[in-house]
Amino acid sequence: QQIGSIINLAHNRVKKCKNEIALALTGDWREEYIFELKQSYELYQYLQKKIQECDVEIKNNLNKESRKMREKMAKRDLTTLLLKS
Repeated sequence: QQIGSIINLAHNRVKKCKNEIALALTGDWREEYIFELKQSYELYQYLQKKIQECDVEIKNNLNKESRKMREKMAKRDLTTLLLKS
């Protein structure tokens, strides 16, 4: 039913007949394809999770380094002020 409504949306310049369009829109649901698709999707989800973990770790490290740098700059500024006095 959905394929029929999609076929009706085809432009009138499409040279293929409706049966050929319907065949092109019908999937080949072979077991090995479904398995491969499932494996790929699970790997994608796993990699996305690992990327998020890396992003969190990078953010934490940048925050630590930024804090250290601010402390270092504050000490340097304090030393400079004391030397000028």
